[in-house]
Amino acid sequence: MILHRLTLKDFGLFSGEQTFCLTPRIKYKKRRPVILIGGKNGTGKTTILEAVRMCLYGPRSLGNRVSRKEYHDYLASTVHHSQATLIQPKSASVALEFEYAHSGEKNSYHVERQWEIRQSAKEPVRESLIIHKDNEPLPDFEAEHWQDFLSELIPIGLSQLFFFDGEKIQGLAEDASSPIFLADSIKSLLGVDLVERLQSDLKIYLNRSKKDTGTEQLAQAISSAEKEKSNLQTQLNFAAEKKASLEAQVGDIESQIALQEDKIAKEGGGYARQRDKLKVRQAKLSQKISDLEKQIRDACAGLFSFALAAPLCERLRIQLIQEAQIEAWDSANKAVKDRNRKLLEQLEQSDFWDSITGPAPRSSVRVSIRSRITSLLTDQLQRPEKLNDVHRIHFLPAPESQRLLNLLDSCLTNEPDQFRALSRQLEDCNRQLQKVETELGRIPSDEVLEPLAERLATLHQRLGGLQKELQSESANIQSLAYHLNAVERRLDQLYESQRQGQADSRRAQLVSDVRLVLDKYSAHLTNAKVEVLTKAVVECFGILCRKHSLVKRIDINPQTFVTTLYDQQDRLIAKDELSAGEKQIYAISLLWGLAKASGRPLPMIIDTPLGRLDSEHRNRMIEHYFPNASHQVLVLSTDTELDKQNFEILSPQVSHAYHLAYDQIEGKTKAEARYFWRVMDSESE
Repeated sequence: MILHRLTLKDFGLFSGEQTFCLTPRIKYKKRRPVILIGGKNGTGKTTILEAVRMCLYGPRSLGNRVSRKEYHDYLASTVHHSQATLIQPKSASVALEFEYAHSGEKNSYHVERQWEIRQSAKEPVRESLIIHKDNEPLPDFEAEHWQDFLSELIPIGLSQLFFFDGEKIQGLAEDASSPIFLADSIKSLLGVDLVERLQSDLKIYLNRSKKDTGTEQLAQAISSAEKEKSNLQTQLNFAAEKKASLEAQVGDIESQIALQEDKIAKEGGGYARQRDKLKVRQAKLSQKISDLEKQIRDACAGLFSFALAAPLCERLRIQLIQEAQIEAWDSANKAVKDRNRKLLEQLEQSDFWDSITGPAPRSSVRVSIRSRITSLLTDQLQRPEKLNDVHRIHFLPAPESQRLLNLLDSCLTNEPDQFRALSRQLEDCNRQLQKVETELGRIPSDEVLEPLAERLATLHQRLGGLQKELQSESANIQSLAYHLNAVERRLDQLYESQRQGQADSRRAQLVSDVRLVLDKYSAHLTNAKVEVLTKAVVECFGILCRKHSLVKRIDINPQTFVTTLYDQQDRLIAKDELSAGEKQIYAISLLWGLAKASGRPLPMIIDTPLGRLDSEHRNRMIEHYFPNASHQVLVLSTDTELDKQNFEILSPQVSHAYHLAYDQIEGKTKAEARYFWRVMDSESE
């Protein structure tokens, strides 16, 4: 299994959406397994470990006995709370992308867990789980079983061997939880927890099988149930016959109703049902025709009569336009004549000619000029040729002439269009009225339809009574059938109890034998795995501890899972004799040995593992444990745990790193592509 990407959205100290690329990179043709995530205390390192657990296991990441309310309170507490914004997020999510190989086949998975805070007492937090396999929704599993699929894919018992923090190391080092942890881990490795659940179920079965069923009472119960079954069967047969008779009567009445409705239809009953609507429509159409006729009469009393003499109206319109043009020309000509007269008078005066500079023209020239100018001015006063044949007849004032022209335009255009529209509407209404009156004429009289309608009403009344009776009988049959089925099931159970009574003793013996076999099987598996585990832990301790020969062997009691350490002289080593650093090395060796014994290629996530180690033990952890703990190792550390000197030692094994930088003002953490003081190379070969 390889973790590729972890995405947090408004989770814990991480505001908005932040993504961590976790794929180990190849540098200089060598895969580097270690990914560093550094940050000071309180910047969100443990949040990343919690996010992975939360995404994979949901409520089980908090323990086996967490209530729904406690889980919802935890989810609500993980939604990011910003100190710098007024509107706070109401939802959060964690997404994990990883690659998993099973039975020689590699698949990619995308797991996302989302939750939203809601204003609801019944459901204060709504959570959803989304899983995609190879970019498609998880096949072969319903959504409600997706969590079970994840738990089977990566059992939570195994995950605690690979995803752990400094607190777990400290607990194992102090030996406070070592036997319990070892027991749970080994049982998860071997599947012994399933065997124990089977043992518990078999014990419950034995307790139930020991109850005395009472043979005599059982026979009496069977006899009573058989009599009750016979009685119910008789009642059910009678009810079924009655129901069949009622169904036949209902069918007969329905046929008579169909025939009666056909008679009414042939007599015009369909039109009779429309009588009131037709009467209303007839009245509306008659009123509309009356209104249209009045509008037409009003139009004829107005200008429309002139529209009948359209040629005369057109001639009058042209005459009025030309007379207006003549009047306009005469007014303009009168002003021009007056100006021309004044001009000619000036030409007659000698002062006009004396004012001309140079030699004065001769008298004959003056006469010629005056004659020429007079001729030109006279030509200007000639009426236009198009008006020569026009004679004024009406002599109307200009406003009156314009009003008359407007009326003529209306007569020639608007009035005819309006009259035609009214005529079309009147014609359409008359056709509709004629159709309505024809339909009214087809309606038969009440004397013809009344007997037929009364007969139809009687038939419907009889049908309603029969249908009600049929419905009641159907309910009775359903009730009898339900009770009969219940009695038959009870009889089957009684027969089965009678048969099982004879076989209970033999089955109890078989169950006891199975429990013994399971105990032996569980013990054998546990002993075999404990032997492998002790060798692995000793090997790991020898690699990590600076005193190579301190521990020669380790014994683990298969029943109590208490561990005992022995030195090279095979003497007992009390754990109190170990230093704090050696105890922590022992705890890490125990986890490393369990991971090796599991045989599962899972990534390792380690949170603050170097807190209580001296420099030499730290160097051994850095040189031997981190590069070899797994094919992918995520180390969450502070700058004091993994300082510059230790970083340089580990750097050949480091793929890349992130630094968790906490903003005091905004109260949030941002991931940067560096490790505290050093920016990491992000390229891969």
